[in-house]
Amino acid sequence: MFTTENLNDLIDDYLKHCNYRPTRKGLAESLNISPSTIYRALSGFYNHKPYGIVPHNNRIIDTKDFVIIRGLFPKSLK
Repeated sequence: MFTTENLNDLIDDYLKHCNYRPTRKGLAESLNISPSTIYRALSGFYNHKPYGIVPHNNRIIDTKDFVIIRGLFPKSLK
């Protein structure tokens, strides 16, 4: 699982690389995760069920850090 600090650092590097025009696919590639993981972080759901507070042991992004991902794509939340 990414730590909050590590996730922020990786996202900062990605934002510089993409000239502050992030895409879901580009972010997924830069984090070496699947685009569906980004979509799940944005929606807060997995298999039509909301994520719980306690993360599964193989979750790559902590639930509390979903807000970081959502901050990059505010239009997708409408």
